[in-house]
Amino acid sequence: MKLVKKQNQEVDVVADIICNMCGGSLIGEIGNFNGLVEASILGGFDSTHLADDVTYTFSICEKCLCEHIFSKFIIPEEVS
Repeated sequence: MKLVKKQNQEVDVVADIICNMCGGSLIGEIGNFNGLVEASILGGFDSTHLADDVTYTFSICEKCLCEHIFSKFIIPEEVS
């Protein structure tokens, strides 16, 4: 037989995510997070521009993703 008691627990809730490029919020019109939310890139061994075996974590809003990253691609991103 289980004896159960009610217990109040606090949980961490993400209130906002900030774009590393422009400093703006990633919260969309209905409250969801939009853009590149918490991406991680690992610098591989023999990397020229990233430190070896170091993980870089960042977020980028939709506007910066389109205007500053996708727009500079020589080969367009795949859309599916």
